Amino acid sequence: MSWRTGPGAWLPGVVARSSSWSRHHRLPARESQGRWRAVWYEDGERQQCEAATEEKLAIKLEKVTERLQADAPNMKRPGADLIAHYLDPDRLPVQDRWSRKHAHTQRRLCERFAAPVIDPITCQDIKTQHTQQIVNAAPTAGEGSRVQGMVSALVSAGLDGGYLANPRLAKVHWQAGDRPLPEAAVSVAGESALWVDPAEIPSDEDVAKLAQALAEGRHGQRDELMASTAAYSGLR
Repeated sequence: MSWRTGPGAWLPGVVARSSSWSRHHRLPARESQGRWRAVWYEDGERQQCEAATEEKLAIKLEKVTERLQADAPNMKRPGADLIAHYLDPDRLPVQDRWSRKHAHTQRRLCERFAAPVIDPITCQDIKTQHTQQIVNAAPTAGEGSRVQGMVSALVSAGLDGGYLANPRLAKVHWQAGDRPLPEAAVSVAGESALWVDPAEIPSDEDVAKLAQALAEGRHGQRDELMASTAAYSGLR
């Protein structure tokens, strides 16, 4: 019999029974002193836990259920192992491995921002508040964008490697808080960068000389017209 995860539902791989379980029956014996025990195999090893009641056992099995349903046995390992897995060159096929510069950047970002937050935390206990804390630790918006990219790739590697089960861990962005915002980009109101300043428009004589020179080429009339149109419209 498998452990129930809801009314009428059972989690494959987990057997739950009371200590007074009858060898010849599939239902637990009705004894007030019986304790409930769950047995399952995870990552090739036999695991078990027990509780006084079925309800208390269900609480203990919540994390087990999450790991088994996600097929993520590495969720029991610390965040330091997740970071090591992310930085491991053998994680990627040879043709997809990082350049030396990118590998150095990712290692620096992990050591400076990710490790202080999640190194000691069990991977299954990593929440969005932790990944948000990692990104917000960046001092500037530009650095925050780079850290957010690292976090997104870290979460993706964790999902693929069985360290994480929640893709929403990557849905974070840098928050300025009380820090000054970057200055807004300066632009000219009402003017397009595609237009040339009137002072830079060539004279009629210069345009005529250019058009005459182009007219002698292979596409004479067309090139002559293009030169005239570009010069007098103000377009670059």
